[in-house]
Order: sequence, then C-alpha cells, then structure tokens
Amino acid sequence: DGKGSYAVGAPNLTNGIWLYGGSRRAIEETIRYGRNGVMPAWKDILGEDKIQLISAYVYQLSRTE
Repeated sequence: DGKGSYAVGAPNLTNGIWLYGGSRRAIEETIRYGRNGVMPAWKDILGEDKIQLISAYVYQLSRTE
C-alpha cells in the first residue's frame, strides 16, 4: 500500500513528504544511483527498463489518495 514501515526504515510514500524530491525523475535518480549511506544504487542490477517501471509505480503510489 506504499505506507512504509518505521521498524525497517521504509518511508511512507503516500504522505507527500519526500526527502530527495517526489518527481518521477527524482525517484528514477534515487533508484538508479542510490543515496549515500541510505540506499544502494540499482542501475547495474535492474537496468533502465525496470528502473523506469519501478519509478512510475512509486510515483503513481504517491499520487493516490
């Protein structure tokens, strides 16, 4: 449901609070390059097509009320 889990440090993606920006491009960059000390980069594991799909899904979750 995109609500996250405080216990494992997963943020709520539905509350409109974005640490690194909530645009689809910002989400793609987070997945592609990671965030220093917070999330690893996934570009070599997922590839561009999957990054596009995942970022679109996460972006869509953020827009659902």
